[in-house]
Amino acid sequence: GVFTDRDEGTTSRSMESIFKYAIFHYNRLANDAHNLTHKINLQAETLHLVSSESTLQTVDDVCSLVHQRRVQGIFGPPCIELATLAHSICCHINIPFINVCSNCYDPENLAGDAEEEWDNVTRHDCVSINLYPSNEDLNIAFHNLTHKLQWNKFIIIYDIESGLTRLQRVLNDPGLNQTDILVRPFTHINDRSALLDAIGRDVFNIILDLNDLNTHAVLKMALQMGMISSSYHFLLTTLNIDSYDLEDFKYNFVNLTAFRLFRRDDQRVKSAMDSFLLFKTMPIDDINQRLFTTSVALWVDAVLAYAYAYDKLITSYGGFRSEAIRPNISCVEDNKWPLGAELGLKFSE
Repeated sequence: GVFTDRDEGTTSRSMESIFKYAIFHYNRLANDAHNLTHKINLQAETLHLVSSESTLQTVDDVCSLVHQRRVQGIFGPPCIELATLAHSICCHINIPFINVCSNCYDPENLAGDAEEEWDNVTRHDCVSINLYPSNEDLNIAFHNLTHKLQWNKFIIIYDIESGLTRLQRVLNDPGLNQTDILVRPFTHINDRSALLDAIGRDVFNIILDLNDLNTHAVLKMALQMGMISSSYHFLLTTLNIDSYDLEDFKYNFVNLTAFRLFRRDDQRVKSAMDSFLLFKTMPIDDINQRLFTTSVALWVDAVLAYAYAYDKLITSYGGFRSEAIRPNISCVEDNKWPLGAELGLKFSE
């Protein structure tokens, strides 16, 4: 795992801990629970990068980790600049690059950057997997949803972090009158101007394209302003709706709509949440379970996906081989992993 001193879109650092938790959850479950042919125990090796350090230093740090520890795949970092560098290195030495990053959604662009860095790398050789839904998929989802709801007039409240990247299809829909779409920025945590604008213009359909902190803030202000009622319909672009405490909104008949990627009542999800709270040494209760967000769930899937692919690779060779367990990989000596491309193909099987 390669991580930085700041997570995607924040100044905090938690993704490294989430990655270690995903490894912990995988190893905690019995081998039979994974339905693998071979018993594979995963060991977390992490590298901490400083986002402000030079490109050369970053490349040197990652290459040293790869060569010394003979890793067979890199997870992260969820930061587009450093993710591009890590992806380039993985392409060069032919090992999988796996990420959960909403801003690193286009692997083709990353591969294109890699080709500029390494002349002899073809896009086919690059194994890049990002489990976070792409902006293209999210655009289609929200565009289809607004059509399903038959929205012709609405306001979009967005923050700088979102950049409206998930709503471009909605904004450019030729079937909508552009004068009926209001777009307002959310400038600070107590900014009520967009909600006041919606009230003043009799706009009852509201799209919140905000991060979780700002979404909470706007919903709280809407409650204070009497907008949490059956007259209004809020569409949230966050994928963490079921991690919100919606107790204050249950009895006001407000329409709150959002997508989610997993069901918390699924037995596998419950097992992952139990491991998460055990790893965090927290009691199992509703409040702590809300810390299990979509990104956490996707990191669990990322680790499991790698384990399944690696198991299939070993099985295809009839068991463990030295080049599969301890590959001699080097950025400097141009030693690629001969099984890397084959491992990449196992992800889609």
